[in-house]
Parts: sequence; structure tokens; C-alpha cells
Amino acid sequence: ERAEIYAEINRVAQQAAAYAVPNEIDKVYNSMGAGGLNAHTSYEETVYKVGLPSNRLEQWAEIESDRFVDPVFRLFHTELETVYEELNRSLDNRDRVILYATDE
Repeated sequence: ERAEIYAEINRVAQQAAAYAVPNEIDKVYNSMGAGGLNAHTSYEETVYKVGLPSNRLEQWAEIESDRFVDPVFRLFHTELETVYEELNRSLDNRDRVILYATDE
């Protein structure tokens, strides 16, 4: 059953990818004069970062509000794979493994 679910997720994700614009949010922010778009995830939080000109704060708030109120998950599966890849890489770091083990 799990394999069937994953197959369905992959099928739907491939269909949705036809409508996705690669790096869409990065392009939007670059057009506003922003840069340095990045994100990181830990056990307790997901943090999104962008360097933004002060005169674009209202535009930024509208964009992010729309992303949270009306989310589009077309590339969710690939982002999830990235999160797992980063987690696996961090688990190869002995100091990080110790930090995770003692961080309760």
C-alpha cells in the first residue's frame, strides 16, 4: 500500500511540475531588488530568509501572506527530499549528532 501511495504522489507531482515555474519565488524577489533567499529546517522550526530593500516590506508581506493563506504544493515532494538530504548530511557530522542527542 505504501508503494502505491508513493507512486500516486510521484504521478501527481509530475503532472503539477508542468505548471511550476522553476525558482519562481527567487525570481519574484530578485525583481524586487531582494537577494540571498534561503531556508533551513530544524526539529522545531523552518526558517525562511531574504535580504529585502526597506521600501519593499509591504510587497514582501503580501507575497508571504498569500503563500501561507493559499499555499501551492507543486514542488513539495522535491523540497521534502532536500530536507531529508540535508538531515542525512548533518547526521554525518559527529558534533551535530551529539548536539541532536543532547538537545531535549
